[in-house]
Amino acid sequence: MSGQSGSALVVAMIVLAILGALALASLDVAELNIFISANDRDTKESFFHADSGVNVGHEFLEEAIETGNSTFYSDGTNSTDANTWQNSTDFNSTDYTTTWYPYGAMATYVRAGFLDSGVLEGSAMQIGAGYEGVGKGAAGGGTFTNYLIRAHREGRRNSVAEVDLGWRHINY
Repeated sequence: MSGQSGSALVVAMIVLAILGALALASLDVAELNIFISANDRDTKESFFHADSGVNVGHEFLEEAIETGNSTFYSDGTNSTDANTWQNSTDFNSTDYTTTWYPYGAMATYVRAGFLDSGVLEGSAMQIGAGYEGVGKGAAGGGTFTNYLIRAHREGRRNSVAEVDLGWRHINY
């Protein structure tokens, strides 16, 4: 026993210290991964809610057109004139006419606005006299109206998503 200097103990302590430092570093990485995955989940959830908002929005738009309720898509103000806000990046919840999925500070805001209108290709402006009924005139086209539907989602932990949908309504 007199020939041993204790170097094995020193080497073992150094190896244990290195392993402890690696363990602490891996715990920090694991915690960071948990935060990243939570943010990823929140962002995807916000996107899916905004995507659902435009899907519900186009159904609501068609229903509003059918019933003549123009307050959703054309009430004469800038909030329903999509040409004024289509390139805007500012968000103001009072500009949105409809709110879905509200929970606390989270909500999906939906609005629609008029873009433009025109005559479909193949349509004729003249009336074929003597030909009454759909498809019996000079040409069987129609007109269209383009709308922009925007859904904005304010989600968990400040996650935000915005989805735009261009919608063409065909008027026969």
